[in-house]
Amino acid sequence: MIVGNKTGNFAGGVAPESHVFYVNHKPNNVNKAKLINIEEIGELVLNNNIKIINHSYTLDNSAYGFGIIAKKQQLIAYLEKSVNDLQVLHIWAAGNDSIIRHPYTGGLPYFPPQLERVWITVVGVYPDGDIDNGSVKCYRAKNFCIGAPMQLWMRGEMYRGTSYSAPIVSGIAALVSGKYPWMTVNNLRQVILTSGSNAHKKELSDDTGWGVVDAEKAINGPSLFDKRLTDLQGVTDEEKYSFVADVTNQAGQGYVFSNNIDGDAGLIKKGEGELILTGENSYTGDTHVKKGRLSLLGGVLNSNVTIDKEANFKIANGMVNADITNNGFLLTRKKFSPNLTLSLDTSIVDGTLTLNENSTLISENGSVLFVNKNIFLNNPKLNVLVDEKEIALNNYIALLSKGILNGRFSSIEGVDERNQPIKTHDFTIEYGSDGQTVIIIVKDKEGIGYEARRAKRQILGNDDETYNAVAQSLTSSLNKAPDRQKMAQARPEIQRLLTTSDPETLGNMLDSLSGQLYASGLALSFQQSAMINRVLGNRLNQITQNSASSGMWFDLYGGKGELKQTGFATGKTDFWGGQWGADTRINDNWVIGGAVLAGRGQASFDRWGGQSTSRNIGVSVYSRYGQNRGWYTAGRLGWASINNKTERKILTNNEKMIGAKHKDNLWSGYLETGYVMHRNQSRITPFVGLAYDRITRGAFAEKGDESAFALKANAASYDQTSGLLGVRFAHRFDWAAGSSWVQAYWLYQRSLKADDLSYKATFVGFPSVHHWVKGIDLPKHSGWVGIGLNTQSTPVFSWQAGYNAQMGGYGKINHLLNLGFRINFI
Repeated sequence: MIVGNKTGNFAGGVAPESHVFYVNHKPNNVNKAKLINIEEIGELVLNNNIKIINHSYTLDNSAYGFGIIAKKQQLIAYLEKSVNDLQVLHIWAAGNDSIIRHPYTGGLPYFPPQLERVWITVVGVYPDGDIDNGSVKCYRAKNFCIGAPMQLWMRGEMYRGTSYSAPIVSGIAALVSGKYPWMTVNNLRQVILTSGSNAHKKELSDDTGWGVVDAEKAINGPSLFDKRLTDLQGVTDEEKYSFVADVTNQAGQGYVFSNNIDGDAGLIKKGEGELILTGENSYTGDTHVKKGRLSLLGGVLNSNVTIDKEANFKIANGMVNADITNNGFLLTRKKFSPNLTLSLDTSIVDGTLTLNENSTLISENGSVLFVNKNIFLNNPKLNVLVDEKEIALNNYIALLSKGILNGRFSSIEGVDERNQPIKTHDFTIEYGSDGQTVIIIVKDKEGIGYEARRAKRQILGNDDETYNAVAQSLTSSLNKAPDRQKMAQARPEIQRLLTTSDPETLGNMLDSLSGQLYASGLALSFQQSAMINRVLGNRLNQITQNSASSGMWFDLYGGKGELKQTGFATGKTDFWGGQWGADTRINDNWVIGGAVLAGRGQASFDRWGGQSTSRNIGVSVYSRYGQNRGWYTAGRLGWASINNKTERKILTNNEKMIGAKHKDNLWSGYLETGYVMHRNQSRITPFVGLAYDRITRGAFAEKGDESAFALKANAASYDQTSGLLGVRFAHRFDWAAGSSWVQAYWLYQRSLKADDLSYKATFVGFPSVHHWVKGIDLPKHSGWVGIGLNTQSTPVFSWQAGYNAQMGGYGKINHLLNLGFRINFI
């Protein structure tokens, strides 16, 4: 916006976010900057994208600037250029005291009328809206004239003049331009003038023209489509009888006209963007949608509507009191009340509806279009739109005619918001026997689980346990839920799943949905317990290798391994920790002790399975009864608290990361008995054992706002009882570092009961339906081997190091290293 003058350092204004360029056009006692002729402004306008020029001065004291025409042809040429090339809105102060009281330069378009389409002149008014005695009147300039207050109080002083009226209108124009950046100068001029208090009168006022400007009304768009403002010299054929809205697409933003628009002109919608009408619009000119979308949301339209091939007209609970002719896309939608509890699903056409060949009626599932006269179907297409917020689909009447329904649709298809086919339902058309209705018949294709299983057979084959589990869970959740409206989040994710044909992508999506790692992650805790048993079991065997009555010890352990089973994601595991213990001899045969431990484990799963991390602290008590010859019995009881954190990525929901934490308790016990046989410096010890572990997993809930497939599960307990059979070998030798025992063992472990780690859960989007989630099972068979060295360096100090390996099914091997020392109390 350009202003003509400023008062001191005043920084107020109607549109504070607009950029203001000050041009020193006439000499004055405030500003001494270089004068710029109005003819030079063109370059400034072009270089700075200026859209509005506020003129608070006069160039000639003749009525309507008549003297300018003869004296200043260069100025007239510039003004005509601004009309045709520069697209600048000129807002003029009409002028102050005058005996004749005609506008001065601001009335210029009365003589060269081609200027009117870029021109507004502003007179001054009193607060009650009457013309101010200090202002000129509109008179013959009334068709491009509007009023605004001309008294300004600033720093205790009052300033008067239309030079203070014009900037008010300029500021309002800047506000409107900011809200509707696509508007042309002609659009802006019509919006400003039709906001005036006289706009709905048949005759404009000689005093104030269109009346007093109304900022609140102007910011909501035009109030009239009026031929007095459209049928001007120099306008295009489109502009002559219509308000032409060439709406650009600003990142999918829709622009709303919320006024009740009256008038005798029409509306032409162009551009890729969306224009939305919400008022009760009584204008009588035609509405022509040439491109992009025009929407009628809950409003009224008293205008014939024509939709071109590349255009879209949306009506949601609205009323068109005229005819609609569709050559492009007519979209009927439901409109939800503000509290989202009531769906307003009927729109009305109080006229004739014509759907021509190659046009499309897009009917949102459940929306009704009632036509008060005849319907002509010239082989159009019918698409049923399934909104992403809706899961339950029902049969419904899409079209209802009070007159006669002529013709048929050529095809029907269900589509989602992205225009992707709906694969979960079949859609067929049934024409009512009354000859007045079009009914949409919707049939569920045996549920989403059927579709998932069919896609699985076509793409992945029949041997993937993860896919089977997901398909079963989806079937259970979607088909048994009592209130499917609560599952609204799931539909876009389901559509992404079912429209994916690439096997690798589909497999990744299913892995991310399965939640299997919450089950497989429990196997990590059981694995850690087995490792601790091995480390402590080796310690119990070493008790017999020293004769001290009591002592303390410390072990560090760490390792890597796998959680693996065909049909599930494989987890790469790593773990480390430490144990500190102390023990004492009760007598020659009996040793008791205790230990504390702390450790960390992690499993990272492939196939988008996710990641599970556990941190544990615990205590153990242990004992051995028996000498280093003959029969012995040894055992351990332990408890640990485990903090688990699980994270996974949901690929069906734009790769959102979700996860949960849960706190688990582990109780474990181990009992072993064997027979120690000596020969020289060697020992052979066959043994049998019984191991028991019980984990109580805490409840967990993933964040439901991230995905409808977020999981929630209550606490659950799992246990494993295993039998062990093994043999140990030890040999003593002396060397420079001290007296050492090299020892090795082998054992076989067999689970004695079912080892399923599945859990019952619900998807957050399906809260009332439970399903089972399956993951990697505990191994039924495994073998252990180990080798170690225990060295007594001094009577007080000994150290030991060892390697252990667990071999299970599917070719997995888990590795464990431990290193520690012992201090004897002598």
